[in-house]
Amino acid sequence: MATQTQEPQLLIVGCKKIGRLMARTAATLGWSVTVMDQDTPQYPWPPNVESIPHHFLKTELGIPPNTHAIINRGHKKDAEVVQALVKRGAKHIYLIASATRGQEVLDEAMAGLDKKSQKKLQKMISVPAGLDLGGEDTASIALSILAEIQLRHQGGSGGVLNDQRPAKLAKATPSQANRPCPGKAS
Repeated sequence: MATQTQEPQLLIVGCKKIGRLMARTAATLGWSVTVMDQDTPQYPWPPNVESIPHHFLKTELGIPPNTHAIINRGHKKDAEVVQALVKRGAKHIYLIASATRGQEVLDEAMAGLDKKSQKKLQKMISVPAGLDLGGEDTASIALSILAEIQLRHQGGSGGVLNDQRPAKLAKATPSQANRPCPGKAS
């Protein structure tokens, strides 16, 4: 996977608690964030979070090709949102749902797509979304999804860096093993 230099574009569909937390956290990271929900105007968003009307996906407008879309609605029309995001060219779709609910949404979305779009969707959806970081509270779920987005966007391995340390140090020459971190003065 190629490393991206541009920060991810996030489109968060739905303003449940996890979505609001992800929007604020991603904005703090400097990511471009757009939130779409019928209730978005009532929330105090940071200046770099754009709020758009919930009917946006019913229009023919496209979305930036670098868009990671998070569906945070738990709504009976989630499959329609998935279909619209596939057709609009989202880079990846993250569905916040249990595995059972996620499979129901995925099956319904697939039924409304042509074969080419079905193949595309299978490669571009994470359901349930997020990395297994071990937490089940709202903040842990939000962090796990943002971590998956960063992983996919930058092409990381997702491994624990400390687990990689012994092998790298064993191969290093003595002068390499004691070299200061980049950017630090010795």
